[in-house]
Amino acid sequence: MAYLLLAFVLKYHPARGAPSTPIRAREEANVKKAAVSVLTAALLVVSQQAYSAAKKGFGETTSVVVVEVPVTVLVDGKPVRGLTKENFEVLDGRTEQPIVGFDVVDLTATPTTGSRAAQRTLVPTAGRRHFLFLFDLSFAEPSSIVRARAAARDVLANQLHPQDLAAVATYSLKQGPRLILGFTPDRSQLLLALDTLGSPQLVSRVVDPLGLVFASPAAANPNARQGRQATDEALQETISSLGTSAVNSARQEQQFAVTNMTRQMADLAKMLGSVEGRKYVVLLSEGFDETLLVGTGTRSAGQPPEIDSVDAEASSLGESSSGSALDNQLSGNLSNVSSDAIYGSGAVQNDLSKMITEFQRGNSVIHAIDIGGLRAGGGVRPKASGQNSLVTMAKDTGGQVYTNFNDASSAMGELLEATSVTYLIAIQPNDLKRDGKYHRLKVKLKNVPRGADVSHRQGFYAPAPLDQQSSLERNLRTASQVLDQEGGSISTWVLAAPFAGKDGNAYVPLVVEIDGAKLIEGTVGDVAPVELYAYALDPQGAVLDFFTHTLNIDIKAGGAQLRQSGLKYFGHLDLPPGDYEVRVFVRNLKSSQSTLKVLPLAVPDFGKRQAFLSQPLATQGQQWVMVREEASRQKDVPYPFMRGEAPYIPSARLRLARSGEAEVTVPAHFLWGGEIEADARLVTTDGRVVDEAELIDIQQVKGPGGADCLVLKIKTNGVASGGYRLEVEVSDPASGQQALSSAEVEVVG
Repeated sequence: MAYLLLAFVLKYHPARGAPSTPIRAREEANVKKAAVSVLTAALLVVSQQAYSAAKKGFGETTSVVVVEVPVTVLVDGKPVRGLTKENFEVLDGRTEQPIVGFDVVDLTATPTTGSRAAQRTLVPTAGRRHFLFLFDLSFAEPSSIVRARAAARDVLANQLHPQDLAAVATYSLKQGPRLILGFTPDRSQLLLALDTLGSPQLVSRVVDPLGLVFASPAAANPNARQGRQATDEALQETISSLGTSAVNSARQEQQFAVTNMTRQMADLAKMLGSVEGRKYVVLLSEGFDETLLVGTGTRSAGQPPEIDSVDAEASSLGESSSGSALDNQLSGNLSNVSSDAIYGSGAVQNDLSKMITEFQRGNSVIHAIDIGGLRAGGGVRPKASGQNSLVTMAKDTGGQVYTNFNDASSAMGELLEATSVTYLIAIQPNDLKRDGKYHRLKVKLKNVPRGADVSHRQGFYAPAPLDQQSSLERNLRTASQVLDQEGGSISTWVLAAPFAGKDGNAYVPLVVEIDGAKLIEGTVGDVAPVELYAYALDPQGAVLDFFTHTLNIDIKAGGAQLRQSGLKYFGHLDLPPGDYEVRVFVRNLKSSQSTLKVLPLAVPDFGKRQAFLSQPLATQGQQWVMVREEASRQKDVPYPFMRGEAPYIPSARLRLARSGEAEVTVPAHFLWGGEIEADARLVTTDGRVVDEAELIDIQQVKGPGGADCLVLKIKTNGVASGGYRLEVEVSDPASGQQALSSAEVEVVG
């Protein structure tokens, strides 16, 4: 077995001397040179080739899984409020399931102002609305597509609630369904994705495996976008290059195109099923020739067909849409084209039925916007109308069809009102096998107003082993988890501390400490594939920087050390001044265990050279297996965690013993010259100062480029165990200016 040795090596540039400045604290003390030992450790991970050879499946293992069922209840199209858990009954097949959780999400009662980061805590991901704007590039004229962007932009910019997530995708015969931007709260990225529809020559893409970022923040800036936005002609040319529009194709060509489309869209629907929450697919299309469904001899062309959904267990959604089996099937169908012309194509009807079933099962509703009337100059379509094919797709999934721009805007408003109240019901099926099979759900109402209609998740797929899911399915689910609320089964701690960087951005080291025993617990085989994702979101939900890293941990070689010590990861983010929410997601692909940590981060404008205190830090208190970020992301910058000339390794957790003395380090920038005043205090969660904790010494250690640090010595005299905040304050007697800092601290022992 081949091994790859990843060693974490501290790289730093020692300062030329470490002059000190006296500080007036509770007692005067001379500056002492701080010193810490540098631990260099290594993590053995197997190569990708060895990992692939060592992969083993789960089989039909069982696990405890909580299934969340979003439910809307309407009377005359208006949401019904005030229902409780007792008004609902949930059946898994024929078995009634006890309701283990119940929540009400009323978007009209949640704030629409303030940061999206703060609002996000009010609505769980399963209760959010997810809108996928899907542009049909094959069954629509390029000019219609370009004009349809205005309808999508209006809905996105003016009608969606701040809690709503949106995504942008395209469909073409040449490329199939293509997700340009995954479900995200970042409106600037969404508008850029709409403007370019993912055209590579119109924007420089950012490689984000989760699809939360489409292009660099500079490209997504509204002002920058005005200068970069391609002309409509350029976009039409791009769309045309994906293949001739199927709208005006011959009947046989359209039948082939529709069969291709329905099978590929069924796969997309199944992928959407991995995303928790209610999904609304806003399909912008002109539809396909409706006579492929109804023929010309059995009913009028204006009458939409009725298509019954079929059980997807009997379907063949896994078949390739371009394989020989499909070619043979189409060949046989096309030889009987005269019968199909009279009665409609059985192949098209069957494939469309399977597609609709997958959308139903994925808890996804299609709302179709007929963009045929949006062509320049209007006009009548040269071929049979595709409007009724859109009616079929929308009606059978519980959606609506909008026939022009004005109706689309107003009707979407009605949709948003109807879905503004969601009852989030949680069930916990017993002994659920991780086999990926579908479970049908039924929600019944009890003691509700007469005429109430219920719309709910019609079923769920049992979890499949993550390493057996497709990359798109896994990434969609992961993106949803990254934007969810904090929690998980793997104990994880995160430190993010800003330091002055280059080009106006701060260099923000990210230290992630992970419980090693829990990280590899439940792993089948000798290899634990571990994924780590880190995203920094601003108050509007825009992603300003991110990184991802996959580690294939060799349990046989390093498992014992990892269980004893844990994993410590060093990465970084480059961020401009501002307030952020840093989201770190850690997952073991084999065991499916994961954790999401969310922490606030304030990045100052270091260019103003104003006094700034980072959060108080403890130095490393235990040995760790340490890993550094990938070489492609490493920057040639001075090692930031320094006490003068001496480097130290920070701990992501700040812990103090109940009794004894402890040192705490506070990185500082641009403190004033001369003597300064400083103080620190331990505060309870209700704001009471803890008298038992005593600050006995504060020292200032000078560093290069204004990057000083304060070294605090704190004595605890029997402080009760529990959670506190350590607050640090420094001030300049000459100017009266102050700088404050604080951090969560745990008192143990």
